[in-house]
Amino acid sequence: PIDEVAAKSGAFLVRAAGDVPAFVAALEEGGASVSHAAAAGGDALFVELGAMDAVALFRAAARADAVVIELRPMASQFS
Repeated sequence: PIDEVAAKSGAFLVRAAGDVPAFVAALEEGGASVSHAAAAGGDALFVELGAMDAVALFRAAARADAVVIELRPMASQFS
């Protein structure tokens, strides 16, 4: 299924609340590529995890005092 392929690529559309700039910084420090994406319902982040996994994404959010509201697998925009 397409969602499994997207999840394996490590690319996600992420909506977060809290200290989002600190969350972005934590993701980038962990090796992820992050860009802002306009999406229905407001701004979102397009995140390519690189060497990180989804658990590391949630740990980065916790360290940054942010909460992941939505995590949606996506096809890579950089491929």
